[in-house]
Amino acid sequence: MHIKRIQIEEGFLSGLDLRLPSGLVAVIGARGTGKTSLIEAIRFGLGARNHTSEATTESTEHAKNTLDGGEITITIDDIFDDIVVSRSAEDNEPRATEAFQPPIIFSQKEIETIGLSEIGRLSLLDGFVRDRAKLRAEEAEIANAIRSLYREIANLESEIARTSTRLAELPSLRAQILSLETRAADISATSAVTAEKSARLDTFASKITAIAVRVDTLERFEVRLREWADALDEHMEEDFGPEPWEGEAAIDPLGPFRAGYDEAIGHVKFASSEFKALMSQVETACLVAAGERQKVEGEARLLRGEVEKLVEGAGAITRQLAASRSGIAQLEAIEKVIVDRRSRLASLRHRRD
Repeated sequence: MHIKRIQIEEGFLSGLDLRLPSGLVAVIGARGTGKTSLIEAIRFGLGARNHTSEATTESTEHAKNTLDGGEITITIDDIFDDIVVSRSAEDNEPRATEAFQPPIIFSQKEIETIGLSEIGRLSLLDGFVRDRAKLRAEEAEIANAIRSLYREIANLESEIARTSTRLAELPSLRAQILSLETRAADISATSAVTAEKSARLDTFASKITAIAVRVDTLERFEVRLREWADALDEHMEEDFGPEPWEGEAAIDPLGPFRAGYDEAIGHVKFASSEFKALMSQVETACLVAAGERQKVEGEARLLRGEVEKLVEGAGAITRQLAASRSGIAQLEAIEKVIVDRRSRLASLRHRRD
């Protein structure tokens, strides 16, 4: 890389137009004639970095004061083509006709500081790493992904911990069922009529259990749908759209993208409405299931009354047995959900690692 030409408009060095020969070039002048100002303007114009944190602010301010609202244009001979790089005092980054690698620039003070500073020496070595900006962008992207994964992991861990507390009831419920089944079998053995009614009660209990599991699953699904709908609505509430353009529509830099953005937001709104529609359908399904359960429980209640007349205490036993079976079925369904969540948790941890 060879700097061929330096042009500055406005500011302390306004009107400067230097054409530099190839090879080693020295800038010579009395104190206060602008040697450092020129070097810092070149560094700023090419976006070359400083080598100590203290020098960064100082040199940037120096360059901006030198340009004083003006602009520097630097022509670089990059062996194959000339690259023209421009930057005004207000620009965040240089503007170039094609990609280029900024040179390494040292001020006299930086050379002294680097020799004494471990961080400065490391920073100098980092300067020889290719595609540092790309690597930084990748690093930032990965860091954001890790933060997102941590949030997902925390949510899953919280859900597993919250849900697992209910599983503590399983051993006692299973022990209770063994005792109740033994007593129910004794009742069924008293007569053929009692046995027939007990068998019908078992059928009712199975139906009630199936309905309870169905409702539990539907309610968990409704919670997930609500989370999605709320998240999408929150994003839309915080969206103010692309920034407005007050100039001519023909030169609006965001003009080609506004329609696409509106269309994408439309998809988000549609997705939110779809989640809400699904929530409404799930709520209806829960109400239907609740009606079915009420009907079956009413029939079971009548039958338990008949069994109670035949054998005292039989109704209470069958009711307790049905409730215990229903509870176990619901907890076993939750157990399967927890197994799935733990598998997802392991996958998220693997991705994070």
